[in-house]
Amino acid sequence: MRLLTTIFFSFMICFSNADFPNDLRWVKKSKEYKIICKSIFELAYKNILNEIEISSFEIIDYDKFLSSLKKSNKLNIAEITCSTSECYGSFINRPNLKFKVLIPKLSNSFIQQFKKNNIEYKFRANLDLPEQNNNYAIVVDLDETILDNSKYQVLLNDNNEKYNPESWSKWVNKEEAELVPGAKNFLKKVRKLGVSVIFLSNRMNKNLETTKRNMSDLEILSDKDIFLLRLNKSDTKIVRRKEIYDSENRMSGLPNFNVISYLGDAYGDFPKDTEKCKWGYNCHLFPNPMYGKW
Repeated sequence: MRLLTTIFFSFMICFSNADFPNDLRWVKKSKEYKIICKSIFELAYKNILNEIEISSFEIIDYDKFLSSLKKSNKLNIAEITCSTSECYGSFINRPNLKFKVLIPKLSNSFIQQFKKNNIEYKFRANLDLPEQNNNYAIVVDLDETILDNSKYQVLLNDNNEKYNPESWSKWVNKEEAELVPGAKNFLKKVRKLGVSVIFLSNRMNKNLETTKRNMSDLEILSDKDIFLLRLNKSDTKIVRRKEIYDSENRMSGLPNFNVISYLGDAYGDFPKDTEKCKWGYNCHLFPNPMYGKW
């Protein structure tokens, strides 16, 4: 409710600015727009982190682990279970994230360190740990989600024109798009988690290289990024999302990705399947007051 209220008042405030057309005043002049975009990125990152922690282990170096125990600094460990060759457990401050440490040998002196630090200890002959899926990915739209193209809208206004594919392609090739607030920091943090970024955009594939150069200039491009731009009219986002799910066509030979988040500025950026898309958790919609069905 608070977010909707902020959006409403943001639109009201934008009409008091006179430097741009009505649909651009909010983007360029409103502090609320920046706050909303950054808040959406922060929520998306928080939920991505939570999703990864539920199904993954943090690997802790044995020497670091033992040194911590000897210094009576138990790394905020809540509990631990060990076999003769490895231990796993959970943290007090991050209950969703499990950790794992490989040990040379389970010895009495090692167990004494648990007792010394009041760590609840269990023993199992075999640790049947769940298999990790490290092929996490997020599917992200580009325009008005990562890239701010409001300069193009200004150009259309100045020339008394409406959007058309020719002028849009020409503008894209000028490589002048800017950043949506919060985008750079979000991508940096997500990549640190080892999550793959799949850019699913309706920019035409013929503009891929200029798009990459623009993103490189903005310092948001990684050589590990995957781009699924549009080939033709029939190459819809539905078609390309299916390629991601099925690891086919352009996604053939790549890992079978586990998509854990979608980010976009229009309804068409998201799967209609409610099992795949849960609003506010793994589907995040950005404001776009300039065009589109927002």
